Amino acid sequence: MNSNEQQDPQWDDLDELDNLRPLQKNYKTLTEIVHSKLDFKLSKKVKTNGTVNKILDLNWSIHPVKYQINFSANHLWISGKLIGEITYTKGKDTQVHFQMIKLPWKTTSKLEYLSPPFYTQSNQKRQYEFTEKENNQETIHYEQIIYNNESPQFEVIKTKVITSQSMNKKEKNAYLLLDIHCEMEYRILQYQIHPFES
Repeated sequence: MNSNEQQDPQWDDLDELDNLRPLQKNYKTLTEIVHSKLDFKLSKKVKTNGTVNKILDLNWSIHPVKYQINFSANHLWISGKLIGEITYTKGKDTQVHFQMIKLPWKTTSKLEYLSPPFYTQSNQKRQYEFTEKENNQETIHYEQIIYNNESPQFEVIKTKVITSQSMNKKEKNAYLLLDIHCEMEYRILQYQIHPFES
């Protein structure tokens, strides 16, 4: 195209379209806001069924955990049950015996954030009162805003249980003395709104 020719107006419109930026949009994603560890200790004296010759094994499992998260106080309250299965032999019996124990526990942990948490919004309620002068009639209007706040998700990644055990025998009974140290790795996830970056 030489300088004497005029450019088609249609081409000007296309150039403007190239310069337009798409509208910014937000997207919702599950974000890991805490990744941390906590630990707690338990001591327990367990009466076993009959005279124990030897403890063969002790297996632990964590029962469903209950938790409460307070972002404003930067604290996690957590509790659960540690379930142990003891395998042992007793008396002159060569058979293997099992005994189950349940140990409740609870502890707290201070939260340190990988990214800032989204604080839940409190529901709002307003009341408006109007009085009509002509008939002296009073009208009341209520306005409510109810937020659908989603609770953060708590996940236990792994638990390390270290147990020291000793046996205390008294007459026909035996008592298993347990000192337990638990280390728990966990994370907290929360749905958050993020701007879309093109």
